[in-house]
Amino acid sequence: MLNPSPRRMPSKDKIRQYWWKCLVELEKFICEDEVFEDDYCFACGFEAVTERSHILARCEGGSDEASNLHLLCSHCHKASELLSGERYWHWFEKRSIVDVAVQVYFSNGGTWEDLLARYCSVSGTPETP
Repeated sequence: MLNPSPRRMPSKDKIRQYWWKCLVELEKFICEDEVFEDDYCFACGFEAVTERSHILARCEGGSDEASNLHLLCSHCHKASELLSGERYWHWFEKRSIVDVAVQVYFSNGGTWEDLLARYCSVSGTPETP
């Protein structure tokens, strides 16, 4: 059965328009043009197909308004799903592309030992026992 009243989510451009000043103030982007230049994740800055992500989940009373939506890559969207309130904003302000790389590395079976060995071989730093 079709949903009699489908959800109307704002366009990605409307979400960008709402958030661009805040994103520049948080130094997630350098300027307004960068926010609109391409499809970049608001949290980590990765250029990817972004998803509309609720800041406050709908099941917790969050709306589908631009003020409650961020554009996140699939990795950041997944990482943010269980966060809300101050925990979400702390995560959002600190999130970087390095966090995503580490998340992907470990989700693909990587270990700390392998990561340390790779770092040491690339940087020329001797491994410590």
